Amino acid sequence: MNRASEKSTRNERPQRGSVLLIVMITVAMLSLLVVTLINARTAANFSALAASELARQEYAATGGMEIARALLKQDKGNSENDNLFEAWARPRRCEIGGYDCEILIVDEESKINMTKLSSEDADTIERMTRLLIMIVQDIKVEVAEKKVAEACKTMAEDLEKYSISVVTFEQLLNYPPFTEEIVYGAKDESGRIVEAGLTEYITFQNTVKTNINTAPREVLLATLGFENEELVDRIIEFREREDDDGNRYGFTDFNRLKKSAEGENPEGYGENNVLFHQDSITLISQHFDVNSSIFLITALSPTQALIGSGDGSEGLALPARGWVWMMERTNKGEINTISLREATQPAAYSEGER
Repeated sequence: MNRASEKSTRNERPQRGSVLLIVMITVAMLSLLVVTLINARTAANFSALAASELARQEYAATGGMEIARALLKQDKGNSENDNLFEAWARPRRCEIGGYDCEILIVDEESKINMTKLSSEDADTIERMTRLLIMIVQDIKVEVAEKKVAEACKTMAEDLEKYSISVVTFEQLLNYPPFTEEIVYGAKDESGRIVEAGLTEYITFQNTVKTNINTAPREVLLATLGFENEELVDRIIEFREREDDDGNRYGFTDFNRLKKSAEGENPEGYGENNVLFHQDSITLISQHFDVNSSIFLITALSPTQALIGSGDGSEGLALPARGWVWMMERTNKGEINTISLREATQPAAYSEGER
């Protein structure tokens, strides 16, 4: 009997070991399943919170767009010209929906229309060449002329063969010498733009005139020519003059522009100069680029909301975001929104810059 009992005991030990091993594996698998489910739920919660955060940001940016619409509509009723000293031209910072926002309105008619690049328009090529000379340091005039002419010739060939017309900055990058630095501007190590690119001076919107009151010096030089640099300086000086009450209005009619152009040398510039014809320039604009950017997010980030901040304080700000609307203002002052896109390079501000 003892021998039979010992034999039975020896047989049961491996069985009990196998059962224990199976139990341990099962527990491990169940634990892994639980962890996986928890992680999946956490990821789902994070995604839901991130989507909610994005919706709130876009809501805030849309609020900024509505403020811009109101400013542009009000401006049309208050003045007969557009200049850089009006309310719409001043960047505005305000809180919308718990976010600090910056609203920036840019007059698209302060830039040079480049939609005719693909058709090798002589005036357009000449103005683009002047801009290239001002942006690229030490480039020779003849080199700039050759490079721009070659690029426009290739654009014209693509237009004829493939019906592709260059109407965006992204398309412009496909044609040398238009590099990303030339188009979007030179950046420092932190990614901040330190030297302006073509985006500051040209537009592909449906504009045909340049606003003499809002155009930067580079645009005026590219339009009027380097030989008229003295004239450009007089135009800028005149449009920045203050009246007795300290107000600045810029040019309010073409007669004053003509007088400023003539200056002390009436034979050099005059009414017959085609660059001053009213079909080439304007004093009131219709197209505006509205950038509504969130530069400091004060709400809890999704990560902070999930793990908890511990002391109840707000989480770190999420990356800056921005949305851009293109608006058209009719002669009656009504505002039409033409397009919307999320800004690819929204401005980022630190606490010290506020």
